[in-house]
Amino acid sequence: MIGEIFFIFRSINIAGISQEHNCSNRELKSRSANTLWHRRIGLRGRSSNMAYLCRNDSSKRSNMIQQRIQSLAQKPRIAFLLDGGGAVLTALLPLVIVYFFGNIFGIPLRVLYLLSGIASLFALYSFACALMQPAQWQPYLRFISMANLAYCCLTLGLMLYFRASLSTLGAAYFCGEILVLLGVVWVEQKLVQVK
Repeated sequence: MIGEIFFIFRSINIAGISQEHNCSNRELKSRSANTLWHRRIGLRGRSSNMAYLCRNDSSKRSNMIQQRIQSLAQKPRIAFLLDGGGAVLTALLPLVIVYFFGNIFGIPLRVLYLLSGIASLFALYSFACALMQPAQWQPYLRFISMANLAYCCLTLGLMLYFRASLSTLGAAYFCGEILVLLGVVWVEQKLVQVK
């Protein structure tokens, strides 16, 4: 979240001044002095500056994601610990909200308890894998990734089943949870594919 906010602020080009300090020396040398000067004083169109910056930043962001995935693949225990921590958060957050604010989700409490119980099992599995540190960790991570995907499908199915009683806040919470879990599944699948 903080990284995305930083990226947004870094990408904004309010005065039409490009951000050459983000470019490598080779990129700076390859551009003509005229183009640099036009960019500094804002003579080129704002949209072309933004298109250049977005293209440049998206490739840097893609490389950064690949580097993070590579480093996580070298330390799979951290991936299991992060997954387990997320599962604990998924299990506890709805229960804490229900405890303090009542059932604002619009879904019966037994269903929330069921979802929390499943997430707790996922947390136990992930923490056990982190503790065991298996040499061939990819099948274990693939299993928890598929289990997370099944949890997303179950949550979506329950949202559709209880759509008549589901509150707007409940729909927003569960949609956000599904989106976060889909991101986790994507990262875990990328980790499994790393050789």
